[in-house]
Amino acid sequence: MTRPTPRPGVDWDAARRRLLVGYGAAGDHPRQEEVSVPARVVLDGQGGAVDVDIMALPDRVADALARYAVSVRRSPQDGIALDTDAGWLWLHLADGVPAEQLRGTAHVRITLDGSRIAEVELTLSPTAEAEPAPPPTTGTGPIPRPATGAGPLSRPPGAGPAPDPTTAPMPGDRR
Repeated sequence: MTRPTPRPGVDWDAARRRLLVGYGAAGDHPRQEEVSVPARVVLDGQGGAVDVDIMALPDRVADALARYAVSVRRSPQDGIALDTDAGWLWLHLADGVPAEQLRGTAHVRITLDGSRIAEVELTLSPTAEAEPAPPPTTGTGPIPRPATGAGPLSRPPGAGPAPDPTTAPMPGDRR
C-alpha cells in the first residue's frame, strides 16, 4: 500500500536561486540522484514558488521516479507528475497565481526513500532568465499546458518521441 505524499515544505531562496522541497524525512537508506538539466521555477506575485518543472531527466532518474508517471488515464499523485517520454518532472508546490518564471540550467539533487521523493534541491545557474509567467493553462492535464495546447502530454498517440526539452520551446515561450 502506498502512502500519500505529504504537502511539501518549500524553501525558496531568491538571492541564491535555490529551491528546497521536502516531502517528509527519508528512511534509513535514502538514495540520491544528482543531475544538471533545464528547469523552470514559477513564482507568484509575492515571490513564492508555485510550481517547478525539471526537464530532460536521464532515463535512470525517470525510471527511479516511475511511481509518478502520468498519462491520459493516470492523473498526478499529490501534485507530482512525470512524463517519462520527455523526462519531465512537474512539482506543484503551492496554490497561487503565477507572475514570473525563472528558467535555465539547474543542478538538481533528488533524494528518494524507496520510490518516493523525500526531497528535491534545485539551484538555478546565475544566468537563469527571469520572464513573465506562462499564459493560463487549459484542461486538467497532469502537466500544465498553455492555452495553445502545447506541452509534453498533448501529443497524439503515435506522434513519436517527445521534443528535446533542451532545444524545444517550453510551454509559455513567446519565441
